[in-house]
Amino acid sequence: MTVIKPQDRLMTVAEFLAWPGFDPNRHYQLIDGKIVEMAPARGQHNILIGRLAQHLNNLLEDSDLNVVPTGGIARSDQAQRWFETDLLVTTEPPSLISFRHPILIVEILSPSTADLDRTVKLPDYHSLPSVREIVLMDQSRPELIHHVRTATGGWCASAVTGMDATLVLVSVPLILPLRKLYRGFWSDEDGE
Repeated sequence: MTVIKPQDRLMTVAEFLAWPGFDPNRHYQLIDGKIVEMAPARGQHNILIGRLAQHLNNLLEDSDLNVVPTGGIARSDQAQRWFETDLLVTTEPPSLISFRHPILIVEILSPSTADLDRTVKLPDYHSLPSVREIVLMDQSRPELIHHVRTATGGWCASAVTGMDATLVLVSVPLILPLRKLYRGFWSDEDGE
């Protein structure tokens, strides 16, 4: 992560999205009013998102839900945080730059972003009323943490680990063995 330029003041989401240097083809986030450029995703990260997006798109093609890879999320235009997710599912039009009502958020944990994803983004995602579940996927081994909103509004997190484990989503009716996401990542094919 690299802070883009020294800023004379902190920006809001509206200012960030109107910023002349904003390029929707690059990876930026607004963290506490500061513009931060993210390294582009590569390799296993892209493969995981592509495979999960394919399964979700096939499942949801006749629904009003949209699967959006690299969707931006902000609470409001006046907020000072705008995060780019690896994938989200929403009823909002997929042409938006900034989404407010995702039901599912997925982040791929890479060595350079795992701490930010867990300590800064996850609490913000938990606070969005529309979000029903969040999946944090490890890019280097078949392991994820699945956060599900409870009936009382709290959160329950569970680990899903190993090539023979299965991810069961509740916001959309997806049951997916991790083997289908992580296949071919290791020469011994079990990755454990």
